[in-house]
Amino acid sequence: MKEAVPSPFSRCGMLWCFQQLSHEEFQTFKHLLRESKAALRLPQTFTWEDVQNAHAEKLASILHQQCPASLVWATASSILEQMNLSLLTEVAREKMKSLEEKQSQYKIHMMSKFATKLEGQQDLTQLACDILEKEVLAAAFSPELSGFRPHTVVLHGMPSCGEWALARAVQLCWLQGELYQDLFSYVLLLRLGALQPSEESSLAELLCAEWPGAPLPDILAQPELMLLVVDGLDGLADALGEEAEARAGCMCTDWTERVPVWVLLRELLCKALLPKCSLLLTVGDGALPALGPWLQAPRFLWAGQLCAGQLEEQPQTEPGAAEGVSAECAPASQVPGAPQNQALGGQTPATQAIWSLGEWTPARQALWRLGRGLALSRLWLGASEQQRLSADKGAKLVALCRLAAAGLQAGRLELPREMVQARGLSPEHLQDLLGTQVLVPQRSPEGVSTFSFPPGLQPLLTALHFVLDEVEPLRDPDPQLLGVNAQPLDPHCHVDHLLPMVRFLYSLMNEEATQTLETVLGRPLSPRVRWDLQHCVSLLGHRAAAHTDVLEAFYCLFETQNPNFVRSALSGFQELWQTLLLPADLHVVAFCLQHCPHLSKLRLEVRVFYPLDVTNRISRLQKNSVAESWEKLCSMFGTNSELHQLDLSSSILTEGAMKVLCAKLCQATCKIQKLTFKYAQIPLGLNCLWMTLISNHNIKHLDLQGTPLLYEDVQMACEALKHPSCVLESLRLDSCGLTEDCCSLISQVITGSPSLHFLSLAGNNLLAKGLKLLFTSLQASQCCLQRLGLGSCDLQASACQDLTFGLSKNLSLTHLSLSDNKLGSNGMNLLCLSICLPSCPLQRLTLNECDLDETTCGLLAIALQGKSHLTHLSLSVNPLGDGGVTLLCASLKTPCCHLQDLELVRCDLTEACCEKLSCVITENKRLKSLDLGGNALGDAGVLALCKGLRQEHSSLRRLGLEACGLTAECCEALADSQHLTSLNLLHNDLGEAGLKRLCEAFACSTCSLQRLGLCVWQNPAPMQKLLDKLQQLRPQLEMGEDWYTWGQEDRFWWRY
Repeated sequence: MKEAVPSPFSRCGMLWCFQQLSHEEFQTFKHLLRESKAALRLPQTFTWEDVQNAHAEKLASILHQQCPASLVWATASSILEQMNLSLLTEVAREKMKSLEEKQSQYKIHMMSKFATKLEGQQDLTQLACDILEKEVLAAAFSPELSGFRPHTVVLHGMPSCGEWALARAVQLCWLQGELYQDLFSYVLLLRLGALQPSEESSLAELLCAEWPGAPLPDILAQPELMLLVVDGLDGLADALGEEAEARAGCMCTDWTERVPVWVLLRELLCKALLPKCSLLLTVGDGALPALGPWLQAPRFLWAGQLCAGQLEEQPQTEPGAAEGVSAECAPASQVPGAPQNQALGGQTPATQAIWSLGEWTPARQALWRLGRGLALSRLWLGASEQQRLSADKGAKLVALCRLAAAGLQAGRLELPREMVQARGLSPEHLQDLLGTQVLVPQRSPEGVSTFSFPPGLQPLLTALHFVLDEVEPLRDPDPQLLGVNAQPLDPHCHVDHLLPMVRFLYSLMNEEATQTLETVLGRPLSPRVRWDLQHCVSLLGHRAAAHTDVLEAFYCLFETQNPNFVRSALSGFQELWQTLLLPADLHVVAFCLQHCPHLSKLRLEVRVFYPLDVTNRISRLQKNSVAESWEKLCSMFGTNSELHQLDLSSSILTEGAMKVLCAKLCQATCKIQKLTFKYAQIPLGLNCLWMTLISNHNIKHLDLQGTPLLYEDVQMACEALKHPSCVLESLRLDSCGLTEDCCSLISQVITGSPSLHFLSLAGNNLLAKGLKLLFTSLQASQCCLQRLGLGSCDLQASACQDLTFGLSKNLSLTHLSLSDNKLGSNGMNLLCLSICLPSCPLQRLTLNECDLDETTCGLLAIALQGKSHLTHLSLSVNPLGDGGVTLLCASLKTPCCHLQDLELVRCDLTEACCEKLSCVITENKRLKSLDLGGNALGDAGVLALCKGLRQEHSSLRRLGLEACGLTAECCEALADSQHLTSLNLLHNDLGEAGLKRLCEAFACSTCSLQRLGLCVWQNPAPMQKLLDKLQQLRPQLEMGEDWYTWGQEDRFWWRY
C-alpha cells in the first residue's frame, strides 16, 4: 500500500534535528548517510553531489522528496544513534506531535466555518479547478530545475469576486487534503479588502479574525510551514505605491505591532515580516504594477478573466440532463455548472429567472465560473422565467439600481442606512432584499448601520441603471461616473472600479439578454444606449488611442457575443496595434477581429506562447486554449480582403504557432502584402515561412529585422527567393546575425531574383570577404536590385574599391545607405569616382555617421558638379563644420547639380555658414528640403536663412530647425516665410511672444504650411491656448513631435 503524503511536520522535525548539529556533526551525518544509501533505496537519478553541498533545510527537503517519510526517519535515527545522538529524534518526534495536535484543532475550526454539508463545498473546489487546473495549483510552489523554490506566488487576471472565491477554494482544497499537504501545516486566509490603507492593525489581529484564540506564538515560530492566502489587494495596491515615499518610521518586523495596513502589506510582500512564510496572492492585473516592485522573486500564474480553454471543450449537453434538452436552453436547475452552494448565494427561483438574461453558451458558462455569473445569480427579480415583473417589484428594482449607481459613483462599498432609505427602499423592501442576500448588513456593536452588495452585483445593477427608461443619464451625464473627457458611456474611463460596470453594460447588448430583459422589465431598452456604446468604441478607431483603451474596448465587445453589434462598432477601424500578454487577451482579440471588416494594417505583439524550457510547466488546458485562439485569430488573415499589412514584431512564436500562421497565409484568399517580424522570437518554424513566399503571390515585403537567423535558415530563404513563383520585392535582414558565409547565398539571390528590388543587411558583421561577394553581384546584368542598405556592416575604406567597381557597372541601383561605417576620406574618394560616372544610376545616398569631414565635402562637391544623378544626400552626424558646408554650397549653386534634399543634422554648424546656405536657397531651383537640426545656428543664423526664404522664386518647401537655439527674436522672420509647407521648430525656447507671432502668421489663409514640428502638450496655459486656437483655425495643419515620421517613408527609405 502506498504511504500517505507525509506531513510537513516530518520535514520540519528533521530540519530541527539538523539545526541542533554542529558543522562537524552535520558533515559526519552526511558522510554516514552516503554509506546508508542502500537502506534508503534512492532512485538511480539521485545525485550525491546535491547532498554534499546541501545546507540543513535543503537536505531535509531532498530526503523527503526522494524517500517515504518513515524510511527517512528510520535511517536518520540509525545514523544519529551511531553518533550517540539518538535523544534528538525523540525530542523532534514530541515537537511534531504537539504541532500536529494544533493543526488538527485549526482544521476542525475551519471546516465548521464552511457550509455544514461537504457536498455543497464541491463548487468551491470545482471553481479552483476551473480557473487553473488543479495540477497547476499544486505545482505553484514546486522548485525550479535549478532547485529554487518560490515563496511568493501571484495568481492574477481575475475579477474581484473571483479572487475571493479562489482564495476560499484553495483553503478548502487544503482542508480536504487535496493541496499542499507535504508543504504547509497551516493555510490561513488574510482578507484585506474591507480595510482602509491608513487603518491600523497587526498581523496577529488579522489572523485571529480568521481563527479566534489561535496559538499564534506556536504557529509563527515555524513560518516556513505556513501559507498566507492574501485576498483584497486591488484596493490597497494604489495606496501602496502612493505611500511608498513615506518609508521612514514606517517599518514593521513584529507580527504583534499595530501599523497602517499598507505598511503591514508592504512588509509582508518584501519579506521584512515573516521572511520564511509563503504567500499566495490573488489579485487583478491592474494592481500588478503597484505590487511588483515589492515582491521578492515571485512566480506569476495567470488565472484569467475567462477560461478560454473551456469555451470550446464544454459540451452542449450533459449526462443527466433531460432528454432532448440542450444546455443552452435548460433551466438553471439543469444547467451544467450552475452553483448550488449556499455559501455562494444558493439556487433559488430568483436565480433561475436571471439565467434567462443571456443565452447559456459555453462562453457564458466560463464567465459564470469566474465570478460574472456569481453576481448575476444574486440579482433578485422575483419572477419566473420570461415573466414580466410586477409594478411593486419593478419599483424595487429601479430603487436598487439607483442605490448601486450612487454608491459606485461615490466609490463606496458600504452604504449608510440613510442612503439606502433615500433611494426609495422602504423597511418592507429592505427586509425582502436582506432575505434574498441582495443587500448584506454590516453589523456594529450599535446594530446594523451600513449595507453592502455581494461581490459583483453593484456594477451589474449600475449597468441596469443606465438602460431603464426612468433613468436618462445621457442628457446630463456625471463625468465622474461615466468617464472623463469622453462620451457619457465611455468604456475607457480612468476609474478602475467603474470598469466592471461598463463590461456588464455591454453584456446587456447581447441579443438574447436584451430580449429577455425587455420581457422581464416590460419596457424596451433605449436605442440611444446601444448607439452610445458603439460610438464610444468607434471613436478609438479614428484617433491615436492607448493600447490598453483599445484592449478594454475589445473586452467590452466580447461581453456582447453579438457579431452585428461588434461589426458596427469596429467598422471604422483601419489600423490596430495591440499587445497580447494573456491567453484571455488573445481569445478576446481573435473574436473581435473576426468582425473588423475594414482593417488594413494590423500589428500584434503576441506574448502568450511559452519558450521550450517552461512549456512542460504550463497546463495542458492553457496550452490548448492558446492554440485554438491563435488559429481563430489567424483565420481572419484569409477572410479579410482589406488586410494588407501584418506586423508581429516583438512576438514570441513557437513552431506550432508559425505553422498555423503560414497555413492561413498560404490561402488563396489571403491578400496580405507586407509581413513584419522585427525582433520576434522564432526559434523554430521559419521553414514554413519560406514556403509561404512561394505559395502566396501577394506577399511583396518581408521584414525580419532583429530575428536571429542560422546559416540553414538563410540557405532555405535564398532557395525560396530564387524560385520562379516567388514575387518578393523587399527583404529586410537587419541585425539577423548574418556572417560572411551567408553573403555567398545572398549574392546568388541578387543575381537570380528578378522581383527583389529592396535588400537591407544593416547591422550584420559581413566582413570584407562577404562584402566583396555582394559588390561583385551588383555588376551582373541580371541584377535588378534598386535599393541596398548596408548600414553598420563594418564597411572599411578598403572595401570601397569593390563597391566602386560594382556601382560602375550596375544599371539598376538608385538608393544606397552606408551609414555608421567608417569610410573616411579614403573611402569617399573611391566612392565619388563612381558617383561622377554618367552611367551610375544612384539617386539617393545616405552617409550618416561615416566619419566624414571638411576634406570629404570637397570630394563630394566635385562629384555634385559632375554628371551625378544624386537628388537626395544625407550627411547627418558628421563633423563637417562651416568650412565643409561652404564647399558644398559652391556646388549646390551650379546649374548641373540635381540635389533636391540635403540632410545636415548635427554637423557642427554655426551661423557662419548660414549666409552661404541662404544664397543656395535663393539660387538653387531644385532644392526642396533642407534639415539643419541639432546645429547651433541661433537667431542670427535663422535670420540669414530667412533672407533666402523670402525670395519669391525660392523652391525650398521643407526646413528642419530642431534644437538650433532659437528664441522669439527669429519668429518674425520665420512668420514671413509663407512658401514653406513643412517646418520643424521642436526643442527651441520661442517664448509666448514668439509663438503668438508664428500662430498669427500660420493661421492666415495665404500660409502654405501643412506640417509643424512643435511640442503641443507641454506648454504653459497661455501658449497652449494659442496652439489650440491655431488648430481650430487650421484643422488641416498637422502639429506634433513626430515631424520626422509624417509621410517620410520614402525620404527615410532605409528605416521603413
